[in-house]
Amino acid sequence: MRRALVLFCLAWMVGCNCGGTPSTCTPANCLGCCDSSGECQGGAEALTCGTAGADCRACTSVQQCQLGFCRDLGAGGGTATGGGGGGASDAGSPDAGDDAGTEDAGAADAGSPDASVPDAGSPDASVPDAGVRDAGIPDAGPRDAGAPDAGPRDAGTPDAGPTHVHILISNTCVVQVQPPSLTAALNSGLRLDFHNHSVDYQADVWSSRGYGYLQLPTGALWNDPINHCGGPMPYTEYFDISIAGGGSSGCPSVRFNIRCQ
Repeated sequence: MRRALVLFCLAWMVGCNCGGTPSTCTPANCLGCCDSSGECQGGAEALTCGTAGADCRACTSVQQCQLGFCRDLGAGGGTATGGGGGGASDAGSPDAGDDAGTEDAGAADAGSPDASVPDAGSPDASVPDAGVRDAGIPDAGPRDAGAPDAGPRDAGTPDAGPTHVHILISNTCVVQVQPPSLTAALNSGLRLDFHNHSVDYQADVWSSRGYGYLQLPTGALWNDPINHCGGPMPYTEYFDISIAGGGSSGCPSVRFNIRCQ
């Protein structure tokens, strides 16, 4: 009887494994996670994070262990990684949070910066593009069409042809010139032509500059090739006009003066 009692007690002690944590960690005997040595851990630490008897995981430096899952810091319910390959947490809210949340389709993606005033606002079509500077007075003002362009210097007497000098030699050898002299403005560029109206004598027309026309035929016209009074300083020059061959006491020449002033 005593031997039977002893054997029963030994069998009970072996079966109940009295004395603490089981030697093998399984989902059946561990609510936390099983570490690499087969011990059951609480599953709430960063280095031993897990639940339901799954293998313990070590969270990264940017994660923390929450309810047996490694979660990104500041993610607001972001993707969780925990011990084991299955469980309700894999299909719960944390797995579908950030992927379809406000930040993916919020104001930052289609907000004011993409379609705000700077893209089509005043700087693109404002006054500087079509303002006064482009079509203002300087383009069509008096300076472009004013008096200097159409004033007396452009349409005055010097531009309308040479001044006509008439040479009159009578059959009694009296020489006359009409007009008897000329006065012209400085820088005027005076031009002359000489017309021998005599029907009896040829004429000599000789300039104080040392040029002229000798033996100008009766009825002929000579266009002086040189302009007069073209400089800025006043001066006087002349033409001596006579019967061909030079003046004489019987048929004196006439001096035709040009005063530039």
